[in-house]
Amino acid sequence: MITVELVRKITEVHLAISANMLGMPLFLLIILYHYVLVNNSKKQE
Repeated sequence: MITVELVRKITEVHLAISANMLGMPLFLLIILYHYVLVNNSKKQE
């Protein structure tokens, strides 16, 4: 019986794509948080 071994390696390209896919939404959430924080603050009159 012949067993076929599938070896998958994470290349630098896959790592860069994964980092960008995780980093961009986090960056946008930070921008959204600051936008909401600034526009919802109670202003003293």
